[in-house]
Amino acid sequence: MHRTKGLLRLFESGFISRLFLALLFLSMLGIADGYILLTLGEHYGKHLVLAATASTGLFALFFLLNSAGATLQRVRRDVAADIFPRREYARLAGLLAAGVLLLLPGLFTDAVGAIVYLPPIRRLVGHALTAGHGAFLRETYEYLKSGDV
Repeated sequence: MHRTKGLLRLFESGFISRLFLALLFLSMLGIADGYILLTLGEHYGKHLVLAATASTGLFALFFLLNSAGATLQRVRRDVAADIFPRREYARLAGLLAAGVLLLLPGLFTDAVGAIVYLPPIRRLVGHALTAGHGAFLRETYEYLKSGDV
């Protein structure tokens, strides 16, 4: 039922508008990052800038996997104790947002991703991302509680 409701949203003009605005925002981030990388490459050398961009992705991957693993353990602990893990779901959503930004190439997205990775900001972003998905999160909780995972 939930999947059908999600598919029906594709026929709402408001949803389509928000989706295209989000894509436009992401493309503008890419243009801004490209400009920053080109400017820094002219001043410091393209190899140094590429190495810095690649290394931030590797460091981010290490920290994100570590944080996500710890958060998933807390989700499993809460589910085993019959506690709905709303806070942990929000933390995972915040980690996902930070991860996407940190793993996208570019210094601007890395800076924004590092800010989102900070626990207070991550919590705010996570709550914003999970705000309208209570039924889906409850369904996920019930699925996890059934022990099929």
